Amino acid sequence: MKKSKLGLIAHIQSGPFGTQLHASDYVQDGIPMINAKNIGEGTLILDSIDYVSPQTCWKLNRYVLQEGDIVFGRAGSIDKHVYIDHKRAGFFQGTNCIRVRISDLEYAKYLSYYFWSPIVKKQISKKAGGSVLRYLNTDLLNDIEVPLVEETNVNISTWLDLLDQKVLLNNRIISELETMAKNVYDYWFVQFDFPDGKVKPYRASGGEMVWNEQLKREIPKEWEVGKIVDCITHINTGLNPRKNFVLGNGKNRYITIKNIENGQIDFNKCDLIDDDALTKIRNRSKIDVGDILYTSIEPIGRLYLICEYPKDWDINESVFSIRTNLDIVPIEYLYATLNSDIFRTMTKPLCTGSVQKGIRVGTLEQMPIVVPPHNLLTSFTEYIKPLYDRIGISEKENRELTYLRDWLLPMLMNGQVTVSEDRVLQGEFGQKDNKTHEVKKAARTFGTSKEADDTKDLLREYLEYKRDEKRT
Repeated sequence: MKKSKLGLIAHIQSGPFGTQLHASDYVQDGIPMINAKNIGEGTLILDSIDYVSPQTCWKLNRYVLQEGDIVFGRAGSIDKHVYIDHKRAGFFQGTNCIRVRISDLEYAKYLSYYFWSPIVKKQISKKAGGSVLRYLNTDLLNDIEVPLVEETNVNISTWLDLLDQKVLLNNRIISELETMAKNVYDYWFVQFDFPDGKVKPYRASGGEMVWNEQLKREIPKEWEVGKIVDCITHINTGLNPRKNFVLGNGKNRYITIKNIENGQIDFNKCDLIDDDALTKIRNRSKIDVGDILYTSIEPIGRLYLICEYPKDWDINESVFSIRTNLDIVPIEYLYATLNSDIFRTMTKPLCTGSVQKGIRVGTLEQMPIVVPPHNLLTSFTEYIKPLYDRIGISEKENRELTYLRDWLLPMLMNGQVTVSEDRVLQGEFGQKDNKTHEVKKAARTFGTSKEADDTKDLLREYLEYKRDEKRT
């Protein structure tokens, strides 16, 4: 496969200098500006995005981003980048970013995936150097070698993009379902407008309320207030390496607070541990299906509900594993309570630590919790459980799709697998016993939205391959 220096086929540009872009050019609402802080793992982090005025974009129009641009941060996690699709075209390039522009959109998308391959990420990190803060510049990117591929192989990016788009769709579904569950909990157990016997909102229709001194607010008459410890059987933690085990060995994933976010676990960023380490941690954590993971140091209170037995991963010492006492409350109610804004507000002043704040097991156990009547908890569970079940399904599907993408990526990039003219994936996969596994019609030709959503054939081939690999 022929290769070229990136600088020979792309236009690479740093962001505007401080003399060009001033603090006065920032506005409350305008054109979004991408800086290094906004670049995630192929996604844009919009929570803290800054804005510039249309006038600034017109004055500094060379920094207006176009579809197909690839944007890197100049410092920190320099191996991360984001591809600018048609929805982000028109955004503004920030000062601490570098933009790569290629005229061929299909090839630009291909290169975006190529930049995610481990070989390129190592190449970028090695060239960047820096003992404290690695730094990326245009000369470094100009010198990166990239493949010059045939048009049919550029279609590789279409396959990978379909997998990523499905993951993004699932993330949106998860986010919407989490919001729905949170709103139902707030409506029923914070505002206390749960449906009463006449299907009317309790408090709004004049339901009797009484003052609770422990919570410092009113709750429905005859409701109980207990403590978290009354509603659980135990809180366990995982194990930190120290003298117990070494990170980086094996194929099992080691979950820390950084891997838990938005009700999901990001298995891509985990450290690896071997089977012996997994056994040591499991003897302490005893995590199982139905347990609620809770991050105990900043960011405190991120949650994950275990829906499938964790056979190849476990947690570190800063992640609590909480098991619900089903004789008192359902899992779904305890999870929703821990995930509520009112509970987070109550825990905040109880967190301690001069460098990094955290909450102790004993403190969490003594937190107050409203315990509604059993019949209402049953109704709430019937309503909310399908939402959590669907979240679990989407999260599992995302994990399989991500594994599949990461499995395909290096083979697609080095030519082990190619895309034929009719856009069928073809290739051979060598194994220890020299058997070969052809991908026979691994996925359909993605010509319609229905076909684009159908990845079952490809997933089945992948999972069969992984099972055969374990046997050998």
